[in-house]
Amino acid sequence: MKKSFIATLLLGTLLSFTSVSFAQTDYGCKKKEDNLNIQLRYAEQYGNVHRAENLKRAIINVREHCGKATYREDLELNDEIYKQNLNEKIAKQQAKVASAEKELEQAKLSGKEKKIRQKTEKVQERQKKLNDYQQELQSLSM
Repeated sequence: MKKSFIATLLLGTLLSFTSVSFAQTDYGCKKKEDNLNIQLRYAEQYGNVHRAENLKRAIINVREHCGKATYREDLELNDEIYKQNLNEKIAKQQAKVASAEKELEQAKLSGKEKKIRQKTEKVQERQKKLNDYQQELQSLSM
C-alpha cells in the first residue's frame, strides 16, 4: 500500500515538473523568430554558412506556419516598442560618434600618427554602428 502511494506521489511530482518546463518554453511567434535571428547573426558572424542557411529556412517556416493571427499581433505590439528602442540606440550612438570625433580632433592636434589612426578607427567603427541602426530603422518604416 505504501509503495503504491509513494509511486503515485513520485509520478505526480514528476508530471508537474514536466508540465511546468513545457509551459516555460511556450514562446510567441515573434519571440521564436527573434531567437532564430540572433542565432543567424552569430552564424553569419562566425562564417557558419550551413547553419545560417538552416536558420534562414527556420525563420521562413516560423513566418509561414506559426499562428498567423498571433504573429501579426506580436509584430504590431512589439513593432512600436522596437522602433522606440532603436531610436534610443541611435541617439546614444550619435553621442558616441560626436565624442569620438572630438577625440580624433584632439589627436590631430597632438600630431601623433598612431593616436590619430586609433581615433580614426574608433570614429569609423562607431559611425558604422550608427549607420546600421539607421538602416534597420529605415527598413522597418518601409
